[in-house]
Amino acid sequence: MDRRALLKSLVAAPFGAALVGCTTRTTSAPTAAPTSAAASLSSSTVVAHPAALASSHKKTGALRVLCVGAHPDDPECGCGGTLARLSKAGHDVTILYVTRGENESGGRSFNENGKIRTREAETACKILGVAPRFLGMRGGECEITPRWRKTMTAVFDELTPDLVFAQWPLDTNPDHQIAAMLAVQAYLEKSMQNPLYFFEVETGRQTMGFEPHVYVEIGEVLRIKNDAIMAHVSQSPKHMYEVHHEPMERFRAREIGGVAAEAFAMIPGTLSTGFLPGL
Repeated sequence: MDRRALLKSLVAAPFGAALVGCTTRTTSAPTAAPTSAAASLSSSTVVAHPAALASSHKKTGALRVLCVGAHPDDPECGCGGTLARLSKAGHDVTILYVTRGENESGGRSFNENGKIRTREAETACKILGVAPRFLGMRGGECEITPRWRKTMTAVFDELTPDLVFAQWPLDTNPDHQIAAMLAVQAYLEKSMQNPLYFFEVETGRQTMGFEPHVYVEIGEVLRIKNDAIMAHVSQSPKHMYEVHHEPMERFRAREIGGVAAEAFAMIPGTLSTGFLPGL
């Protein structure tokens, strides 16, 4: 069986038989985005087979999953499909919004916009089947200080996540950069044994220099992800999805021969598992 046929068979496999659409890439240096699906399936791309992954990763019960994003809609757009799949699989998923997105106001006051975007985030989380949480910074005013490092670390201490997602730190948006690095610092301070997965947001416009290691097929939960994004009414979500996020889902899917996919990068040196736990 050739590589493309093998990938297609994985995408079509029943849920739980394999991590659908998940691959690992073992290259260490970033490369330009492939121009075709065939170009992306290089000899350095390995298909992951996590047949007994959940039991080997954690012996008992559901995984505790934490996703850290700068603003309401960042996690939903970047990895909402993966979070929905994890929730459907019975895992406990929390989205931690570092801010309430107050600065993206559309002429409204910070406080008014914060209330609107909080409600939208809570609605989106309900659709995804995850729990919302807010760190407490204000949009556009994120900073790395000892106080905020302690606050982020305290969340990690409380939730003791088995699996962490964070925004990719090389980004044109300063809030995205800081949210990512606060998550990284807390993750490293807790000496996490499992990989930290970075998600992309509007690659080419915001996320920069992103080289995926893991892909997750999200075709089965695409409607759930889309509904969660549409909950962010104040952000013109239809335009945002059609222009930025749907093309990326399709592009990542082409790289693995799937329907729609999300891609993740990992910290160098943590690539040995080749799996995304819980799926």
